[in-house]
Amino acid sequence: MTVEEILHPHFASCSALSDRPPRAVDLAGRISARKPRRVLELAAGSGVLTAELLAAGSGDVTATDLNEAMVEFGRRRAPE
Repeated sequence: MTVEEILHPHFASCSALSDRPPRAVDLAGRISARKPRRVLELAAGSGVLTAELLAAGSGDVTATDLNEAMVEFGRRRAPE
């Protein structure tokens, strides 16, 4: 069973790694507009916002989560 299937059963039938939720896109744009050198994202979950922050050029992004499975999922969504 994959991480996606364990965390969210519907991931098995959708392109979860390529989804771009509008709220994450909007928030990443707002953060990027402030031209930060560094961003610390706590409780990053599946890495949706992390990926958008990286795509928006929001400086050096560090993301963390207490759930190791979510960290692994986020790593695949937003590889270093």
